[in-house]
Amino acid sequence: MNISLEWLSEYIDIELGLDELSSLLTNAGLEIEGLEYKKPAIEGILTARIEKVSNHPDSEKLKLCNVSVGADEYKLVCGDSSIKVGEIVPIALPGYKLPDGSVIKKTKVRGADSEGMLCSEKELGLSEENAGVMRLPEGTESGKEIGQVITGLSPMFGLNASGAPKKSVSLAGYSDSVFEVGLTPNRSDCLSILGVARELSALTGFKVHSHEISFDESTRSVNEDIDVIIEEKTTCSRYTARVIKRIKVAKSPLWLRQRLESAGVRPINNVVDVTNYVLMEMGQPLHAFDLARIEGGKITVRKARKKEFLKTLDGIERTFCGDELLIADNKGPLALAGIMGGLDSSVTDGTTDIVIESAHFIPETVRKTSRKQGIHSESSHRFERGVDLVAVPDALDRAAMLISQLAGGKISKGMIDSYPMPYENKEIRFRTQSCSDVLGIEMSADESLAYLRKLNMEVTLNGEEYLVVPPPYRVDIEREIDLIEEVARLKGYSEIPVENLSGVMPDRISENSGSLILLIKRFMADSGFNELINYTFQAPGDMDMLGLGDIDPLRDRPKLINPISEELSLMRSTLISGMLNSASFNLKKQNRALNLFELGKVFRDDGGQITESRRLSALITGDKGTLLWKREGDIYDIKGVLENLLDLLNIKEYNFVNCSDISYLHPGRGARVFVCGKEIALIGEIHPSVTENFDLRQKACIFDLNIDAVSLLSKENNIKFSDVPPFPFVERDMALMLDKSLPSNDIMQLIGGLHIDLIENIDIFDQFEGEGIEDGKKSLAIRFRYRSSKETLTDEKVNEVHNAIVAHLVDKTGAILR
Repeated sequence: MNISLEWLSEYIDIELGLDELSSLLTNAGLEIEGLEYKKPAIEGILTARIEKVSNHPDSEKLKLCNVSVGADEYKLVCGDSSIKVGEIVPIALPGYKLPDGSVIKKTKVRGADSEGMLCSEKELGLSEENAGVMRLPEGTESGKEIGQVITGLSPMFGLNASGAPKKSVSLAGYSDSVFEVGLTPNRSDCLSILGVARELSALTGFKVHSHEISFDESTRSVNEDIDVIIEEKTTCSRYTARVIKRIKVAKSPLWLRQRLESAGVRPINNVVDVTNYVLMEMGQPLHAFDLARIEGGKITVRKARKKEFLKTLDGIERTFCGDELLIADNKGPLALAGIMGGLDSSVTDGTTDIVIESAHFIPETVRKTSRKQGIHSESSHRFERGVDLVAVPDALDRAAMLISQLAGGKISKGMIDSYPMPYENKEIRFRTQSCSDVLGIEMSADESLAYLRKLNMEVTLNGEEYLVVPPPYRVDIEREIDLIEEVARLKGYSEIPVENLSGVMPDRISENSGSLILLIKRFMADSGFNELINYTFQAPGDMDMLGLGDIDPLRDRPKLINPISEELSLMRSTLISGMLNSASFNLKKQNRALNLFELGKVFRDDGGQITESRRLSALITGDKGTLLWKREGDIYDIKGVLENLLDLLNIKEYNFVNCSDISYLHPGRGARVFVCGKEIALIGEIHPSVTENFDLRQKACIFDLNIDAVSLLSKENNIKFSDVPPFPFVERDMALMLDKSLPSNDIMQLIGGLHIDLIENIDIFDQFEGEGIEDGKKSLAIRFRYRSSKETLTDEKVNEVHNAIVAHLVDKTGAILR
């Protein structure tokens, strides 16, 4: 939101410097994100009268002009072919320095003498208008400093929009300054000049000035020209309208165009500009219709019909689904309610009679339609956040007054005010002790209530507590905590002391508070991983980047009805794509050694039945080790992390099964993890084509764990404790030559199937392929630890058991003992 300080000063006397004002607003939550100084280049510019105009002998587009500047006369060449004798225009004479640094000189243009330059508004820095030379009012004396002449034409030079003198604003020599204010979505009340003035009034105590609204009405009733019917009374709370007849649509005066340009709005014509002016001034969106283009003289607020269409003001033809709220006549749609008008009913140069609309639409309705149709306008921006229901007719009258002043015409008697959902005051209880407790400082009733009254809130005593009624424009105030926040803002956050929390964190956290989630997150952090928190939404193309097939279950993602954007239109079915995007982002920032994890929900659309589950995904990529010994992170790093996590969760009986059917994993370097026949995780190295899709130019390894599954397993597998064995252990090693394709996990399962109580631990400590090993074979070295809880084992007993294991493995696998 751009706020012109000059415009703001029309509503409140500002007696602060720019720095102080900026700091005051920022500390109150209206962050000043930028400041632009305005200083028109008018010093040294004089007024000139056109005395003679003739065609340039060597150009059809140029004119030769004789002008008088006081008693002096000059000849010059002008590029504005519409220039006429008798007009008063601004002139820059030889020696004048333009804002870009160039200097006006006597010169020849296509062989003709030119002793100066006639200036446009843009060249003078008065507006963005560049359509020819600026014309000054008839009767303006030539030879005058233009700064004296445009006083009254522009509020930047001493008069406000109503022509009354105003106090000077602290602009450090500039004619205006424009603040760029960053607002949080809840502060819709500050999306206007008046709203910011109210905020300043609460912060400084300066009084807000109100405009007097008065105009003459004709004897013709508004009901003779227009009728309004609200069919959707739950989505349109209020609809007001006025009719103005016999207007003259023209270019807006300089002051109005300057005001709109300072707010970032492009001027169009005097009628449309007034509706935009009141929008920026009061925060209430309005729209003007050409009365002659309203079929049957009746406006209906209704839902769209399927496949109805409307060409909006941006020239785009939009087809409706049936959920949109429309403004329509007997023929069809006129406008998208609260968002944008239609092109066919818009005000043009030929318009003579208009209907002005000022209404209130429910935020959810406007927000849904705006996103579905992909339109964002100044009107929808405000309706989505909430506007002042009570001020709807005030904005309408303000616009009617200004239009009648600028475009003439007769305002029909009365206004249509259809009000199906009248505003009801919100009574919110407020306890001063609760305010003190929340803020951590002692606040007296007088002090806290004084802050609320500064914000135009009504306060009454109700027993031992207070009832507070916020003004209707504060749509964000709904609960006691909102009132406490307002007290904190006006008190000043810097006045609230910071205290460090103290106490002892409990060792055990209840199951309902997510102890398992906290345990897992702490483990991952302790293992050197950084946590990611990505959107739960995905782009349609994310699954293509993972290389998924057309019927892969991960493609069954729930689709959002009203997505924020096309890139966030589907609920995520996996955490992996978001993790790879995050890794790619980090690599582009030269952060190449990454350990990342995310724990969150994923969603599936199973034939219209939406399911959700919790997953933990982790990724390792880049160099590991130290400066003296570096290596690239690999599958064994990520596998070790997963195994340690499962061990922490007391899940012991799991096995890895090689797989090659997961499109985003490298063939032969991926596996599924099973417990009792149920899959709980995936692990592997990301396929090279997928890393290329995500612009990852290095190896990346991941695991993806089903948290809901391991949560159940962790509860079932209660930890059992036993005494420290009093007898020593005995170790034996075994080296087998096996088929290269035989997974090591199969060997571990064969040994486990023997159920030998004496085996305390088994470790595979070496795997070798290459010189001395037959092609297609591998050597696997296994270390066994034997121990008895009843006696000291003898070599004979250990050898008997060990040899039996060897014989079993040789028999089942065809291995050769080395």
